[in-house]
Amino acid sequence: MKTVQVMIAESFSAGDVITTKIIREKYKASSSYAQHIMSILTRVNAVNKMNIKDGSFSQYVIKSDAYKKVMAFEQRAKAFRPKTNRNTKWSREEAVKGHDPLILMFDKLLAEVRL
Repeated sequence: MKTVQVMIAESFSAGDVITTKIIREKYKASSSYAQHIMSILTRVNAVNKMNIKDGSFSQYVIKSDAYKKVMAFEQRAKAFRPKTNRNTKWSREEAVKGHDPLILMFDKLLAEVRL
């Protein structure tokens, strides 16, 4: 799954002007998340902030090497993201054991009654 920063670097070309309003509309992000995305892009030096405002939204211009900079940031950030293994198969006992041991005890009693 791609992050929004990578999708922005892929979908917009160098010299395009973006605002947080465009990010909110195109990627269905909240205003605070759009501001966070713009702060990341500014921090990795993938965009330049212009002194022009579109209403209350600051305008940013995407640089020509934005994709390389965003991908370098993603490689560094990947080490801090939690690892997930979506192909793990759990038995019912393993799934229930961590959540509620009473359910597991009830299932054992029920199995004895059924014999």
